[in-house]
Amino acid sequence: MERIALEQALEVIERLGFYVRDEGLLESALARPVTAVFGNPAYPTLQPAAAAQTESLARNHSLLDGNKRSTFFLLNVFLSLNDAQLVAEDDAVFNYILDAAQGKLSLEESAEFIQANVRRWQD
Repeated sequence: MERIALEQALEVIERLGFYVRDEGLLESALARPVTAVFGNPAYPTLQPAAAAQTESLARNHSLLDGNKRSTFFLLNVFLSLNDAQLVAEDDAVFNYILDAAQGKLSLEESAEFIQANVRRWQD
C-alpha cells in the first residue's frame, strides 16, 4: 500500500493556503496507514488504512486552520495513490469528515464508509 509522503502533503497544504502547526503530528498521521505490528500491517486493506489516516489527520490538528478541509484533500490523494477514488455525494463526505474530526466514528464505522463510497480503478 502506498502512503502520502510528507513532501506531497506539504505541497497540497501549501496549495490550499494552510499552514502547518506541528509537522510531527502531520507525519504521524500520514504514517498511520502503513503501521506494522510485529511485522504485520495494522491496516492490511485500503478501507481501514484510509479510515486510520482520515481519523489521524482530522483529529491531530497539525495545521493552524483547515484541518478538516485538508483531511478531505489528503484522503483523495491517498486513495489516488492506491488506485481508488471517492464516489460519495458531497453532503455524505462533509458529514463523514466532520464526524471523524469530532470522534463520533469508530475506526470500523469509518472503514465501512470508505468501503461503501470508494471505487477501485480498473486496470
